[in-house]
Amino acid sequence: MKKVILISILLFFTNIFAKECQLPRGEVLHIACTKKCAKTYINALYETAQELGYNIDIYTLNYSSDRDFANLPNRIDGIISPGGHDIAPRYYTKTLPPQKANSIKREFLRYGKTNYEGRKRDSYEYKLFKHYFNDDSFKDMPVLGICYGMQMLASVKNIPLYVDIKRDLNIPPRRKTEDKIYIKRDSSLIDYIGNRYFYGYKNHHQAIDLDYYNTHKSRYSDVKISATSNQGEIAEIIEFDNRPAIGVQFHPERSQIGVKRAIMRKFLTDACKKRLNQTRYSNKDEYQLEYDTPSYNSDYSQKPKRLYYDPATYHLGDEEFRGRRWRRLYGRCYRASFINHDYHKSYFLILDKFGVESTKLSLNGYGIAPIPRQYKARGRRPNFWEDEEIIRLPDRYIQKGRNTLTICSSEVSNPDHRYDLDDLQIRNIMIVAK
Repeated sequence: MKKVILISILLFFTNIFAKECQLPRGEVLHIACTKKCAKTYINALYETAQELGYNIDIYTLNYSSDRDFANLPNRIDGIISPGGHDIAPRYYTKTLPPQKANSIKREFLRYGKTNYEGRKRDSYEYKLFKHYFNDDSFKDMPVLGICYGMQMLASVKNIPLYVDIKRDLNIPPRRKTEDKIYIKRDSSLIDYIGNRYFYGYKNHHQAIDLDYYNTHKSRYSDVKISATSNQGEIAEIIEFDNRPAIGVQFHPERSQIGVKRAIMRKFLTDACKKRLNQTRYSNKDEYQLEYDTPSYNSDYSQKPKRLYYDPATYHLGDEEFRGRRWRRLYGRCYRASFINHDYHKSYFLILDKFGVESTKLSLNGYGIAPIPRQYKARGRRPNFWEDEEIIRLPDRYIQKGRNTLTICSSEVSNPDHRYDLDDLQIRNIMIVAK
């Protein structure tokens, strides 16, 4: 009997690991949050990535500058839509009969909660995920919608929401509690979770209108509700046939460790598969990292051709003091994707920098020399901005068409040092050619 149980366990884990993928050496997965991800999300992602042997960076999409949705598949490998406010009814009542739509809008005025930032987010994410489901360049892009994110994915598919589950279902709001969730055998998550039920951390009072979904199921041929709770009245997982997108009503980042790792493992594995499907690897047997040392502040034209510009400020690296040692707090990367239509003699990266200790730059997958370090007064990190650092990019790595430049903060160089040294901020990022 023990032998049978042991074989079953081995087969289960073999099935999981067979679904995972290996990143090319030196490669980094770029994960974008539609809203700034809290530390619980970031920690869950980094912990799971470490288990899988992945290097990842996490950054936040900007409502103003990240509106070129068609360019996102070239810049990022996965999207997370974290929890948030209540979604305005106008995003999920468009196809409802006028009487039902008006009833929901009146109910929202009494029970719904939103704000200016929420209204901006609703508009941005609705357009983003509409584009996501209609553009084939996103067919390999994984999306993980959590709580609000799941409801937005449903709204994009014209599935209405319960405004308040206490009023609509006579179920108390699921505030800071755990629910027993039952998952169907045909769910893509069943092999990762490994059980027919689990407990998920809940914090919501809106939910997918499951009665409406079941009544009009023929309208949603590409949508599947694959898990429920509370006697089958609350939808907990939504999946899609034509995209690696998953929405979960519960919060995996705050759930039991097995559930947290299962959800994040599935998401990061899909992000890895998306990366391997990118065309730039189609002719490479193995990812090779090479180094080149370009010159700085030389051969720079005063009237260059601008290929890329981003005025926003990005905080890419920092550390914190724990147990008498400095430890990496986070180390996001910045990714700039630009089109080069013609061949030019010289290419330059221009940016403002703050507090740079050390960085890693790569151009189309090839490592190049880092951003020069700033002068440190008395061993401490600089606390000032330096404007227009000009770095010449090696033209032999520039290709005609789409190119990608990645700027990352380096690991903490000396964990035992006394001062806060590792801090990287950049702004006014520009790539030009002459």
